[in-house]
Amino acid sequence: MASAATASFDFTHHGAFQQQLEFGAVTAQNCAVFVSIAEIGDIGGQVIPFQGAASLSIDNVVPGNGNVIVRGSIGWDSDINVRLFVFAAPIPL
Repeated sequence: MASAATASFDFTHHGAFQQQLEFGAVTAQNCAVFVSIAEIGDIGGQVIPFQGAASLSIDNVVPGNGNVIVRGSIGWDSDINVRLFVFAAPIPL
């Protein structure tokens, strides 16, 4: 990985989740990967993040070779739409 890379991934879920994200810029040996999560919805004709009533958390982030495994939780009783924001940087920076 020569420089920092970003990506976003949308999915629908509730409760505990684990997602394997295909992200070719990442290697297990020399990347730091950071992930945040937000609820998304159609606001004014655009799908954008917003502060909803559900609690959202990221618990584990594991870089692999060409992928990232993310484990987290969505504190809601039914499926909601969320977006994972991924930032990967080479180590050393």
